[in-house]
Amino acid sequence: MRGGQRSDAMTQSSLASEKSHGSIRTVSEEKLMVAVRVRPLRADEGPRIVHVVSDKMLVLEEEADSRRDVLRQRRLNDKHYIYDRVFGEGSTQEDVYDAVCAPLVGDTLKGFAGAVFAYGATGAGKTYTMTGLMSRALSHLFASIAESEQPDSYE
Repeated sequence: MRGGQRSDAMTQSSLASEKSHGSIRTVSEEKLMVAVRVRPLRADEGPRIVHVVSDKMLVLEEEADSRRDVLRQRRLNDKHYIYDRVFGEGSTQEDVYDAVCAPLVGDTLKGFAGAVFAYGATGAGKTYTMTGLMSRALSHLFASIAESEQPDSYE
């Protein structure tokens, strides 16, 4: 897989935003984008084992196996994962929408097909994230349609 190990979290068939990545990639250039959103911990959960390193990398701490010999116990067991985009627990719905969905909605208005879906364990935040993305995408779509239906005025 490109960019190291990946897991399905949130994908789309379009592109990354100019604001997030410095250049716009079109639908023809970007077939699949994988993004991860790390949610805040609940009070009943243990210590955080997932750490956002950058907007493209996160680290998963793994417990040392006590059955291993002493030399191997001291070795780092952390796993590094690279994605197209990583959002930390402080990321807002707007941050995720701007980077993941807004460019896709723009391409949809130009006639390209696209999809966004969420994947993950129960309680991971899929419904919360998708509700925020869907409402913003629909607002964006209808505002763009209304804007395009405005009669041209020349003054």
